[in-house]
Amino acid sequence: SGTDNTASNATFVGTYTGYSNTGINNTLVGFKAGKVNTSGYNNTYVGSYVGENSTGCKNTYVGGQAGQNSTSSNGTFIGFQAGGNNTSYDNTFIGYYCGNNNTGFRNTFMGTNCGKNSGTSSNCIALGCGAGVNNTGNNNVMIGRDTGKVNTAIGNVFIGYVSGPNN
Repeated sequence: SGTDNTASNATFVGTYTGYSNTGINNTLVGFKAGKVNTSGYNNTYVGSYVGENSTGCKNTYVGGQAGQNSTSSNGTFIGFQAGGNNTSYDNTFIGYYCGNNNTGFRNTFMGTNCGKNSGTSSNCIALGCGAGVNNTGNNNVMIGRDTGKVNTAIGNVFIGYVSGPNN
């Protein structure tokens, strides 16, 4: 833990955890958690590979590989690979693969695969298994299983099983 660490006020627990950490006030727990957190500060990462190769600030990531390769800030990612490869800010992703590969900001996604591969979509709410998958539109509300899948439009509200696909 913390082999090349130059930060202060840090807590690292686990093999390779915080390995190259230079940020301050980080709590990193789990195998390779925050391994290459070279500039992030005020982060809490819990789980194996959580926040590995991530550089964001003021994040809470919980679950295997949550926030991996992410540069986001002010994010809450909970679930296996939730928020992986995210490069933006102010996002909340809760669920298995939730918000994975999203680069938009101010999104709230809850549910398995919810908002996965949603690209630059921003200011969206997606609730339900598969809601908002591949959605690239902004300012949308998608509630229900598989709602708003492959949506590219702006400012819509989709409620109900598979509503608004390919819109």
